[in-house]
Amino acid sequence: MKTPQLDTIILKATSRCSLACDYCSAHAPDLAAHPSRTFSPARLLECLAALDNASLLADTLTLIWHGGEPLLFPHDHACQLMDDIRDFADRHGLAVCFRLQTNAFNLPPGWLQTLARHQVHVGISLDGPQPIHDAARHAPDGSGSYRHAIQNLQTLQAHDIPTAILSVIDARHTGHERDYLDWLAPLNVSARLNPRFDCSGTGHNDWNTYFSFLRHLFVAALNHPHTFRLQPLDWLLQTLIHGTPPQECAFSGQCGQHLIAFTPDNRLAPCGRLADNGGPCADWTPATLAAQLASLRDSLERETAQQRLATDCDSCPILKCCHGGCPAVRRAEHGHPEFCSQFRNFIAYLAHDGLRLLRQRLQDERRRTANLIDDLQKAMTTHQP
Repeated sequence: MKTPQLDTIILKATSRCSLACDYCSAHAPDLAAHPSRTFSPARLLECLAALDNASLLADTLTLIWHGGEPLLFPHDHACQLMDDIRDFADRHGLAVCFRLQTNAFNLPPGWLQTLARHQVHVGISLDGPQPIHDAARHAPDGSGSYRHAIQNLQTLQAHDIPTAILSVIDARHTGHERDYLDWLAPLNVSARLNPRFDCSGTGHNDWNTYFSFLRHLFVAALNHPHTFRLQPLDWLLQTLIHGTPPQECAFSGQCGQHLIAFTPDNRLAPCGRLADNGGPCADWTPATLAAQLASLRDSLERETAQQRLATDCDSCPILKCCHGGCPAVRRAEHGHPEFCSQFRNFIAYLAHDGLRLLRQRLQDERRRTANLIDDLQKAMTTHQP
């Protein structure tokens, strides 16, 4: 069996963060006592060379700057590293692109120039309108971070840097679906909506709140004059309508196969969430890297198989929509039965009422388009010489 090639590497550049968000794993009690860590660019380049020597890199490679807060990583080192990675890719016939996930609380001028030069796709953590955002995403002194983040989003867009938004959804958003869309519309970005994830292992994740918000958001989006790009709604609809596999890594059925995370202490993990939340990690040398990577994959596959067996996943009628779900969620919820029941209910809604409402919206648009075409034809006939 051919070993899967890696097309994505998450660079967990540093464990430091400039914010003290209520829900972030960077401030979890078990991490707070550890000193800040920052990964070694030289070790990353050594890792890339070893992966390439073992034919484990795909022809197109995406590197995602992550953290902590990656903009706290020394800019001069980051700039040199991206130049070195591009040189590496050119020498080995690879295409490379960069992404970065940031809270955008600070945007140092040097970083702005580098992001523009490398056309880095930047995801910004914005949870919605200012009252919602600032209720959980604040600086260590308790002040809100919204004003900084929204101004820096606009600065990035002014420099033609591709941007998107990541929102963490919880009880703050309940009843504010239309407010969220009205806020999002003028920003002209796609949005990925993640659940508030408890990384402590207690399993206290409010899936009902998350999926209830998605349901009401879906209806609000259908009745909104603006067209939105919303994940996971878009890929779930693609799966239900066309049967295409989900694009979200945790639900594609290939978790850990084409992605690794490079941690602040220069270890390897099968994904970013597991790196943050006590999942399997491995030390490595160039000589042992391929074997360590295979071991990480095997460990994740065994854990996934055991959890899927325990929760009877393989007989689930909506398995195509999640392929057993996220390993980090399974680990935290000991099989995530609460996620499963709420996800099934949500998919049942989308597959019946949701698709019916979507069809009605498309039929209404088709009628409006047909009427407009008729009006145009009449106007053209009237004004013919």
